[in-house]
Amino acid sequence: MRRLCILIADESVDAADALGTLCEGFGHEVDFAYEGAFALEAARQLVPDVIFLEIALPRLNGLQVARELRSHTNGVAIFSQI
Repeated sequence: MRRLCILIADESVDAADALGTLCEGFGHEVDFAYEGAFALEAARQLVPDVIFLEIALPRLNGLQVARELRSHTNGVAIFSQI
């Protein structure tokens, strides 16, 4: 399996860490963002293969982040978690 670059954007540190541990266990590289603006910046810098994006992020919410990313990226799989 190919090693993926994964961005986990979730305001819950515990939830993000749990998902990150799982992804790292499968050999993937994981980065974290805990606010919407940080998620957007991280996505632009990292250009991850996959983003797990919480909808209810503080300040810039997950829907806003997803819309912004979709308008400027191609081929990034965005998964929303509630």
